Amino acid sequence: MLTSSNLQFQQSRRTKRQQNMPDPMDVLNYKKHECRFITEVHLGQKDVDAIHANFQSFTKLEILWLNDNKLTKITNLLPEQKEHSVADSAKGTSRLKRLYLSNNRINTLLGDVGRLKYLEVLLLANNQLSNMEVVSQQLSHLRFLQQLDLFGNPLSEERDYRFYVIHNHK
Repeated sequence: MLTSSNLQFQQSRRTKRQQNMPDPMDVLNYKKHECRFITEVHLGQKDVDAIHANFQSFTKLEILWLNDNKLTKITNLLPEQKEHSVADSAKGTSRLKRLYLSNNRINTLLGDVGRLKYLEVLLLANNQLSNMEVVSQQLSHLRFLQQLDLFGNPLSEERDYRFYVIHNHK
């Protein structure tokens, strides 16, 4: 007999199966108070398709490997953007300097990427980014960016895309 609680449990299990958003504290076996000391996390090749909000507990994180997953967008690295305050700028993974996102399904940089103001390396090869003008606008706030890889994205087939990126991000 199927009861309402059984149905809710089955629906809950189905939802968790459909979206793979592992809690980094569980995967890496860290306690919440330990996360603030971690500077590098490797979660590549884990079939991750969404970033868990507990990444915001890694306040000293400088290097994040999320390559070879199934991500479509980058969110939950920083608190939701409300009115900007100095206190909010120190929360989440705002110290991130290197972000490895190659071989995912990312189709937009709306979300957290443009707000990671100290980002120096951003590898986005082999994703689904398709409009150079839009992507360039989304990256325009990254003043410390030194290395950007967009190879293998549909936008890399656009005429003179490399010159466009270089000219707009000197």
